[in-house]
Amino acid sequence: MDEARILIVDDESDHRFLLTAALQECLTVGVIETACGVEEALAALKDQDFDAVLCDYCLGEGNGLDVLRALRRQNRDVPVLFVTNHGSEEVARQAFIEGVADYVTKDAAFQNPPDLQRKLRRALERQRLKGEKQKAEAIFESFLENNPYAILIFSPDGRILRWNRALTRLERHTEDLAQLRDSYNPLTDPQLLEAGVTPLIHQALSGQWVEIPPFPWDPGRALLQGAPKILRGVAFPIAVEGEKAPHLCAMIQDVTDEERARRERDEYAAILARLLDATEAAIFFVTPDHRVRFANRRVNKFFGVDPGSVIGGPMATLAEAVARCTPSPQEFQERLERLYANPEEETEEPIDVWTPHRRHLRRHSGPVRDANGRLLGRIEVYLDETEAVEKRRLLELQNRELDAFASRLAHDLKTPLVSLKGFVDLLYRQYAAALDPRAALFLEKVRSSASILGEMVDGLRELAHASDDAPCTTLDPLPTLRLVVDALSAEAAERGVEVHLPAFLPPVECDRAKLYQIAQNLISNALRHSDPSKPRRWAKIEAREVGGEVAIVVSDNGVGIEPEEITDLFQPFRRGKQAAGRPGMGLGLAIVQRISQVCRGRVEAVSSPGEGSTFTVFLPRGR
Repeated sequence: MDEARILIVDDESDHRFLLTAALQECLTVGVIETACGVEEALAALKDQDFDAVLCDYCLGEGNGLDVLRALRRQNRDVPVLFVTNHGSEEVARQAFIEGVADYVTKDAAFQNPPDLQRKLRRALERQRLKGEKQKAEAIFESFLENNPYAILIFSPDGRILRWNRALTRLERHTEDLAQLRDSYNPLTDPQLLEAGVTPLIHQALSGQWVEIPPFPWDPGRALLQGAPKILRGVAFPIAVEGEKAPHLCAMIQDVTDEERARRERDEYAAILARLLDATEAAIFFVTPDHRVRFANRRVNKFFGVDPGSVIGGPMATLAEAVARCTPSPQEFQERLERLYANPEEETEEPIDVWTPHRRHLRRHSGPVRDANGRLLGRIEVYLDETEAVEKRRLLELQNRELDAFASRLAHDLKTPLVSLKGFVDLLYRQYAAALDPRAALFLEKVRSSASILGEMVDGLRELAHASDDAPCTTLDPLPTLRLVVDALSAEAAERGVEVHLPAFLPPVECDRAKLYQIAQNLISNALRHSDPSKPRRWAKIEAREVGGEVAIVVSDNGVGIEPEEITDLFQPFRRGKQAAGRPGMGLGLAIVQRISQVCRGRVEAVSSPGEGSTFTVFLPRGR
């Protein structure tokens, strides 16, 4: 009721005041308006929308029934409560006949405001439910008429109550459809009984959702026109208010053309086989009786097995040939036997192959089913990841070097930082009360900076042992970015660089200290590599949502980077030519990349000499 608009209609000003006070005493009502008579009430109702009307019965030359009748003539569905001194059984009876929502005497309303509150709430709730019911009915009507499926609704005894426009399009001879209401009953239709559909309809009437498989349908046997066709669909119960037994809704479609499509599928199968043969993966398909149905040419390249020699033969022959290429043939064959003994199981695993060439493969294996859920067999896909594995190993070696450096650095910084924070906290506890407000603010900023620095050192130490499941929380990145900009404001002023922050950033999933470190490295780089020859130097932070990620973009108009150097810049201690003579160890971007990966994100860079750089960090969007 916080947003409800209430109109009080009473010719006594004191009573209008008392009713308003009674409502405000126990309710939080959005707006309360008053009117002193029928004409004034109708004028107010014409100019404004009210959620409820509290109306006296006796209103000078008119009465509350005049208000009620005028609303009904105008098709205004507003609940009206009579609050009157003119209480009698006849007045109450007449009021309820005319559609009043409730009836209460003024003595009861003034003496017991909570009772008036309950009656008003009940009237508003009834009105809300009525509106929701009308909306639901409109949605259902739209569902029927705009659905591409032909829909029929039956009573529990099988009488047709309703159909939609899609049925008329399906049958095309609309002049005979009307007789279905009197002559057709799906529970006694011999066509449905012969096709096995009748038991499914009974299941639906008993409360189940059932799928009706394709069945033949001859309109002539149902006294309709049109050519025979194949139909399929679903049937489900619909609960009807006031009735114990559910109604039945059947949604059907014409699938006659599927036979034509089935013939075309053979052609598509040939095209698919050619595509699979051209793919870079080794693929073979095994039927439920464990025979090889398909194998492409990559099977020969990866395992030295001629596909033509195994197609049509038992899976065991191919499995033995593949197993001989692995370091542990017996173990590999045992895994295959366990897998094929459980046809529902899916698996993905790395496989090392030693012959005919050393390869690192990734094996995907899983069941294949048709549209009806029937098991067609199992597909095996082997992807060559040799190059990616070697690159990953090299990256892991480089990351270990960075981890060792980060651990040493964090250890060396931690001891003086603990002392600094301890002395600052001691100073705050013992002398903060004696400081003037300006000095106290400075001290608090020192404490805050020391805390952030502590988090950064801890984050650096954690980075040395980072893993994909590092704890991250949903946070607003803007306060952290403001803190970074404040910390670097002196350097920005010294270099004459304007740093621009947005007014709003979407939430991200990240650790606050790690986000601080990402922003600090990127903004520091923008300041450090600003171009002093440009009259206006700037660094800008923006953000945009990309799917389920937030892209935080840090751009500048500095000296820029050669495009071919960008990839190397993310390696530890690698610096571009433009950085010659400028401070820095070449570690910042490597740390940014590592932290982004730990936070399930990534970083990208675009740059051009003399035009500036743009670094984009993608992080998961916060919930």
